[in-house]
Amino acid sequence: MKTKALLALVAGLCLAACGGLKHVPNVKTEPAWRELPVVATTQPLPAGKNIAPPPTEVPLKKIDVRGAYVAVFDIRDKSKKLKPMEIDGLTEYLANKVAEGGLFHVVPRSEIKKRLQKQKKDSFRKCYDQSCQIEIGREIAAQKTLTVTIAPIGSSCVVTAALFDLKKAATDATASSRGKCSADDLVAQLEEVIDKFRRMAK
Repeated sequence: MKTKALLALVAGLCLAACGGLKHVPNVKTEPAWRELPVVATTQPLPAGKNIAPPPTEVPLKKIDVRGAYVAVFDIRDKSKKLKPMEIDGLTEYLANKVAEGGLFHVVPRSEIKKRLQKQKKDSFRKCYDQSCQIEIGREIAAQKTLTVTIAPIGSSCVVTAALFDLKKAATDATASSRGKCSADDLVAQLEEVIDKFRRMAK
């Protein structure tokens, strides 16, 4: 009991010396209890070091080509890395992808070969220049021609495709894709090129 009474006496003396209970800090008004300002966790960029926005894909223009009759000519391989059988296979695959989903009506390649033979052309693959393709395309009643070229750039190959309107005598659209030069990789590039034409068609 004496110990408790002594502690109570000491506490009373301390409160009296400090100004009593009125000096107990108020959590709402006492500066020591004010909220600390929020400090930004990210550092400001140095002057002249602005971060460029991520690149956005350029929207493809719309062209009125869906359902047109198109002559697909043999792929021209400027890389000289493909065998004739591989070129023929890739061209056949290209023609099938072009016709897929009603994108175009593809004139049978046999019709193109017949016209070339009638004109005594040396080879189906020799009709690479535009004047030859325009002439053959008109003879087989095609509305458009599709030409595809594989060209080497460094260790890569670039596939470029051009859709030509025979009536307007002007190019409707072009598309390209870059990748490796193997036949398997070129298949993927052809698919990418045709997908671009598909997104343009209306």
